[in-house]
Amino acid sequence: HYNLGNLYFDANDLRLAQLHYEIAAQVDPAFPTVYFNLALVQAINNELAAAVATLSRYQELVPEEERRNTDELLHNLKRSLTADLAVQRTAH
Repeated sequence: HYNLGNLYFDANDLRLAQLHYEIAAQVDPAFPTVYFNLALVQAINNELAAAVATLSRYQELVPEEERRNTDELLHNLKRSLTADLAVQRTAH
């Protein structure tokens, strides 16, 4: 399922990529790379809260050096999520 997710991602079919990454995460919940890829798809789909949670799960599973490599991405996702929430509040 992870490899199928990659194939669908490369083919720009994000719906099927996400589906297969989610299945892969259920099959092997300790496989960190699936969470990274799933978080990318979620971010592209503007599912920012899900992307933050998924990338946080990735960081729980990887060594500290790899966590540091994704700190900026996670920070940017959180900042975007906060900005989106602020826009939604002012729109109501």
